[in-house]
Amino acid sequence: MDDLHSQILAATSLLLETVSNLNESAQTRLDALTKTLTILDLVKKTNSGSGPAMSVLFVNSIIKSIRGCLGDSAKEIRIVAYKILRTLISASTITLFFVNHHIDIFIIRTLIRDTRYDSEREQAIRFIRAYLDEPEGANIIPMSIIRAIVAIAEQIDDKFRSVCLETICELAICNPELTCLSGGTKVMLAALLDGPTELIDPIVASFLYLLDTCNSRAYIRTHVELETIISQFSDAYTCKTGYSIDRLTCCAAVLRKFFSSWTGLVYFCIDNLRPVRSIVEALGLPNDDTRKALLGLFFDLFQVSRSNTLNATHTTTTRPAIETIHLVSHFEAVLLMVLVRAGLIEALIELSQDPSKSISQSAITLLTSILEICVKKLPEELSTKIQSLPSLFRLACNFNDEARRHLASSRLAQILGISKARIDTKPYTKTELCYHSENRKFDSIKAHVGLQIDEIQLRIMLNDSEVIGVKDSSKWNWDIIEEIVSGPLLNSKRFDDLIRNTKFVGRLLSFYRPSTRQFCDLPKNAQSTKILSIGIDFIRNLTTTSDGARLLAESRLLVEIAEQFSQLSLLGQGQSSIPPDNIFLKQHFDETMSSNMFSLVRAYSYHPYGMRLLEQSSIYSIYYQLADMRGREDISNAILTSMDFSRDGHPRIILSKILTAGSKSLRHAATVYLDQLAQLHKDTFYEWGIPLLVTQLSDPTQEIVGAAVCILQRHCIDHRNIIAFVRTKPDIQQLTVLGNTLLIQSLAVPAGFKYLFESGYLDTETDYWFEYGNVQFVTHAELSISEGLVKGLSKSGFDTFDKDLVMNLQGYLPIQLYGELAKTTEGCAYLASTKHVSEFISQLKSHDDMVTTPAGIMKLKAAIWALGAIGASVSGRSLLVCDEAISLITSMLKSSSVLSVRGTCFYALCVISHNFADIRIMNEIGWSGDLICVPNEPSSILNLPEWNYSGSWPAQQKITFKPLHYKLDALEDEILKCIGNLSNHILATAASKQLALTRQQHPHLFTRPELCVQAWRICTLYHYRVATRRYIQELFERVVFDKSALSIVDKMAGLQLIHIIDEEESARLNENTFKSSLSLLPRDSERKGSPATHSGNKLILPAAHTIRGFDI
Repeated sequence: MDDLHSQILAATSLLLETVSNLNESAQTRLDALTKTLTILDLVKKTNSGSGPAMSVLFVNSIIKSIRGCLGDSAKEIRIVAYKILRTLISASTITLFFVNHHIDIFIIRTLIRDTRYDSEREQAIRFIRAYLDEPEGANIIPMSIIRAIVAIAEQIDDKFRSVCLETICELAICNPELTCLSGGTKVMLAALLDGPTELIDPIVASFLYLLDTCNSRAYIRTHVELETIISQFSDAYTCKTGYSIDRLTCCAAVLRKFFSSWTGLVYFCIDNLRPVRSIVEALGLPNDDTRKALLGLFFDLFQVSRSNTLNATHTTTTRPAIETIHLVSHFEAVLLMVLVRAGLIEALIELSQDPSKSISQSAITLLTSILEICVKKLPEELSTKIQSLPSLFRLACNFNDEARRHLASSRLAQILGISKARIDTKPYTKTELCYHSENRKFDSIKAHVGLQIDEIQLRIMLNDSEVIGVKDSSKWNWDIIEEIVSGPLLNSKRFDDLIRNTKFVGRLLSFYRPSTRQFCDLPKNAQSTKILSIGIDFIRNLTTTSDGARLLAESRLLVEIAEQFSQLSLLGQGQSSIPPDNIFLKQHFDETMSSNMFSLVRAYSYHPYGMRLLEQSSIYSIYYQLADMRGREDISNAILTSMDFSRDGHPRIILSKILTAGSKSLRHAATVYLDQLAQLHKDTFYEWGIPLLVTQLSDPTQEIVGAAVCILQRHCIDHRNIIAFVRTKPDIQQLTVLGNTLLIQSLAVPAGFKYLFESGYLDTETDYWFEYGNVQFVTHAELSISEGLVKGLSKSGFDTFDKDLVMNLQGYLPIQLYGELAKTTEGCAYLASTKHVSEFISQLKSHDDMVTTPAGIMKLKAAIWALGAIGASVSGRSLLVCDEAISLITSMLKSSSVLSVRGTCFYALCVISHNFADIRIMNEIGWSGDLICVPNEPSSILNLPEWNYSGSWPAQQKITFKPLHYKLDALEDEILKCIGNLSNHILATAASKQLALTRQQHPHLFTRPELCVQAWRICTLYHYRVATRRYIQELFERVVFDKSALSIVDKMAGLQLIHIIDEEESARLNENTFKSSLSLLPRDSERKGSPATHSGNKLILPAAHTIRGFDI
């Protein structure tokens, strides 16, 4: 291995000699560089295994040789040089690039080049990104590079703007101080207002991270940066013209992101809800665009559809993976309380009377939805107060203003009408909807209509239906037929009239028979669906009486359907084809109502008379043959979804056959269908459905096993299902890999605890959770909450949700080991024996020490979540009482300096509040509520003291550059002064003209590396746009960075800022020749907002602490 290492070093050294030899042709040097890159790539790949590692000395020599190539006139050479440098980046070599070899001066020259050099700029950015990927990269990268990155991010039309913005966002998290002092937060805020919209998520996430802890929060000014977003709404009114509707919409989307996090909510509640009040008050501005944007914000916050339809409060019907405790409901309740106290209800009442119909209607819809949310999520006393709408009622009772009184009365009526229309509109799945609609229709009709039709009315209805007088079914009146089927058919006397004195029943049954080709040939549309519904009710009603069953038997409807099925079953037995007039031919089945014949068959199964007819016609025998027929999965699916599984019998046996013997796609469809059956048959599913799901765990297809695991996890919230699952004695080794959550859920019942404890699984899993699982749970819970808060909104390209982690939890609490253990007496005893609870409480008591590091914060959150999960059960409550865990969590909720820790405390108390035995304790800490418990005074948990801003230059430690060892003459001083003036838009024009004239008269000065370095030093300290930086670059384009020039750069320490310890050192440095060049920088009187504090000719930046990334 040592020999191989030596050979690599020797080969690389020879190539680098060729590269360094300027007498060689550009192509020869490029070829040598390319070969060097190939070798280093190979070394890097093998280094990840057991290959030879590159020593620091070796890397140092390569950088020294390659550095000159970055200043080469050939673009291709510079590109390969950047690629080589990127391969050399590692944790042990990151200090070499900028501290030892000062390559940042070349990188900033590359970054500001024009579009002709985009390939070179790309490699420079790739190098920076790779450098920042190293753990300490963000702390060492120089300000000069970040200033250049910020300048590019400001350039709207720059190709690399987005990647530079992403880089700034990442740097804001790793090194907020350097980002802020380099102008990064300013450009991030500008991007929030002006786009691109696809970067809103990462930028907001970066701001939320900065707001979270007191150290990073110091780089955001209260009432300044983020309030700029709110000010856009008032600016749209005051400016009248020139504002952008897209900007208002973008600002509303940004606010939506902030309000969808605990940290953002706390920040916008500072100073007695001042920012929130500003947002609500903006609804009163007479600007329709502002109002529409803000209304859209509130619609999204409460996940209300922008319409007054019946399901306006439901934006999606997708069910979560596991329905445990819905944490998002508690957050939404607090958010609603905050907005109500900020005056949202009064603002919406005012908007409801707006002349603009679209605005007033939107306000009414939103107000109605908010009132409904109040009933569900707020304490009864507060909810009642809000729903009384005192201001609107006062207007409705004000007889002094008739116009406003009538308008207010009208709005009250609209709110009441919408609210009534939404009663009992819970969204169902397709299967649930069919099931519930059939039962509701059947029962309500029987109670209210069946006994109210007399003979004369029946005759009139029969004549109007046209069934008796006209054989052509296309001319029948199906509305009247529906009334007859739903009414007189349920009255025994009228039923006798129908079957003895008319042809109505026989002709209608004939219509549905396959042989008549009437119903089965109907195209699939809304009218045909209505006819199907009538047919289902018709058959179902007939099966309730013996006479009706006799008519069904005589009609041969079921017999003919069975014959069609039999013809189809021959295809599964090897017959090549079926009769061409069969109604279940593939194309006919897909395009017509013949596919719904299975639904008509199902209508027989609701009564014993109908079941007897099914057995007589051998329907189920044929189903056995068709259930797993290859090539016609559509038939199998139709059979599966058309059977009644409420009773033990053939349907369940057929389902079991499909689950085990069907094709892969059919087995998967049947497994997924078990999820719907579990919802429909909650009281019996544990008896027959859980064993079927456990059987699917042995399926050879991983997709089916995964579906079975997910369904079991979802429905094992019910203890009956858990017990049934444990009785099957599942394979622990298999589930440890595929469904560990399912095993943890089993701990919630004594049988499951005993089974897992005896197997040895519990000890291993508890140790894992104590070391790692609790911290992972923090990530899972926070992702679930985030997913629930943005539910229904479109996802950006930077969607951060890991679907494998959150499993579509949609704001529900993930399964927690300690919480499941605490649900049983045996589990509580086991927890007490581990001493883990005491350790968690000890971590809470060490809050101040824990929050000093990110790892400590995560451990603290993990402890809070674990204690909250334990306290959610009655038996687990006893483990927390003696150590006053709830008091500790409550105290941290109100006073912790880390906002995300306070959010964790809030959610933990929400989890504990679901233990109804603890209502008294929740009342003692100032919380109340019925289904959802929330603080009585949100201000007590949303307080945030103001802080001192640390992001300005004058507040920082004295920093400067390494001084020059020679004096600049007056002309050089004047050049540097003009370069400094270029950052001032007032002085820039005159300065650029003076520089152009000086270059024309004294071109040799602009080839001096010392002056070039001094110019870039000024660009490091002050903000310059890309165009200005490009102009400065063009001034010094003729500088040749040969060995002599590089030696000068090294002697000057490049653009490296150093840390001055005391006043004596500062004075000494400022007395030397360096002061003469910097003395000509614009003074405060010349440049507004200059960060430098001048004392004579000294550039001194006073401060109180070290700036990461500046000192060595």
